[in-house]
Amino acid sequence: MQENKNKNSQAGSINIESEVSQKKPFVDSMSNPIMMKGTNIGCLFNAYYRTGQTERMVELLDAKTKQNFTDLQLNDLLQKLDYGYDMTLSGMKEDGNYKILNYTCIIHQTKVIKQLKVKIENDSARICPKNLGKGIVFQ
Repeated sequence: MQENKNKNSQAGSINIESEVSQKKPFVDSMSNPIMMKGTNIGCLFNAYYRTGQTERMVELLDAKTKQNFTDLQLNDLLQKLDYGYDMTLSGMKEDGNYKILNYTCIIHQTKVIKQLKVKIENDSARICPKNLGKGIVFQ
């Protein structure tokens, strides 16, 4: 009887292991602006700004913005942004082909709501800044 219990418990563990190994691996979706690499696109953009990774920020911009500026100009404009404040995602709405992400930001000890316009291009979320030439990212 003891041997039967051991055989059953071993068989049960084998079944569990095979079920776990058959699950699909987590695929990191870049087309969802709410969940990109474990965060949202606005906070990811903010983290790159705070760490000085402007080349990664350029990757998150939409094609229209990239066409209007050279890579060198984009790097310069992104370095001059005033974007180093705390922000949390507070909501999202759809506006045609765009998604508008609402952020609660703390700027100079004042709570402010900002809106970030995002577009899905080639299955990836991209930020559409309002006027990057003037240093304005939010709508």
